[in-house]
Amino acid sequence: MAGKMKKQSGVLNINRYIRRVKLLITYNYRKMTPEEKARLKIDQWFADAGWKVINRDDYEPTCTAVAIREGLLKGNLEADYFLFINGKAIGVLEA
Repeated sequence: MAGKMKKQSGVLNINRYIRRVKLLITYNYRKMTPEEKARLKIDQWFADAGWKVINRDDYEPTCTAVAIREGLLKGNLEADYFLFINGKAIGVLEA
């Protein structure tokens, strides 16, 4: 009987943890700026299309289709996304 109680307690704890995580995600999403929310959607669209979305510090020229977040332009200006295919820049996206 005690073993069953532990198991049920563990399941309840996991379910409670999942509910808390969902609440935190919802709360944080509500606090995000419209641009931050747009970037989440854009990241998902790129991923759905087969692109790898990475931070500029993680870029490697060997990646095939890459969208780099907050890429640097000349004069230290930033763009929201730089698009690269096989190491060659093909576009810039401003969110």
